[in-house]
Amino acid sequence: MLAQLPSEILAEIINSAIEAPSTRPTILLTTLTTYHIGLPIIYQTLAFYSKKQLQRFISYYEDNKIPYPPRSVVIKLGNDAVVAFSDLHAKLFNILKRDPRMEVEADGRVVLDLLRLRMNSFTKIESSVYQTLSMINPRAFIWTGPDPQHHFSLAIVPSALESLLRAAETYTNLTYLKLGNFAAMTAIPHIPSLRRLYLGRAVFLDPSVIARFVLSPEANNLESLRLVDTYQESIWGPRVRRSDVETAAIQHILGDISMQQPRTIEQEQLISAATDKIRRIVRCEGVTERIIGGDRVSDVLI
Repeated sequence: MLAQLPSEILAEIINSAIEAPSTRPTILLTTLTTYHIGLPIIYQTLAFYSKKQLQRFISYYEDNKIPYPPRSVVIKLGNDAVVAFSDLHAKLFNILKRDPRMEVEADGRVVLDLLRLRMNSFTKIESSVYQTLSMINPRAFIWTGPDPQHHFSLAIVPSALESLLRAAETYTNLTYLKLGNFAAMTAIPHIPSLRRLYLGRAVFLDPSVIARFVLSPEANNLESLRLVDTYQESIWGPRVRRSDVETAAIQHILGDISMQQPRTIEQEQLISAATDKIRRIVRCEGVTERIIGGDRVSDVLI
């Protein structure tokens, strides 16, 4: 049955299967077709689920050539972030840079299709985060917490978030950015190439941060901005709604002028254009429901 599917669909199935460590090797054993299509995917998508696995691969890759050059790196290490960033910075990315088959820019940064992190961070790895992430120029970047979907842990601590955003601002290839499990984002970096932005399970996210970013000239290529389970305060406070972003945008345009004062024709035109852009791009969603208290999913306006 699998062999009868178009190769594009089969590749998508294999990509999904390799996300789970248990099915990663066995998917290639189903048919000869899946083997030939899946083998490059297995090598080009490096996925590590323990620090020993990461370190063993680095040790092997230092002296041996693998059949296909890596294009994506997936790290799911739980609480081993210190080890992960140390090994990525000092070893893996340097090894990738020496591989002649890799795409390396003039400034020495390695170009990846995707870097995906699913782990916690700590204050003491602040410098490691920036040093590591500034060694690459990915087309897609994802960092979320390792906890289940219904948990609201602070996986990306504020100091790590600041370093991450500082590095992301230098990414010229980035088209997709997804961040989850963070707090108190004071600004979104200006990334002209960015087309899709996903912010999820975040607390203390001021709607004015979203408004300023959407209205900035650097966001002209932005096609969608999803806010999923994002809160203006704690998880017991109000969620970020699109109406909040629109209000913040109007206040940003008016500056110190009161919202109740008469507006000029020019101000009305700017407000109309800003509101249209926000309604076209921004989508606020509530996924995680609570039994009692707080801001309910059923009340969320999309």
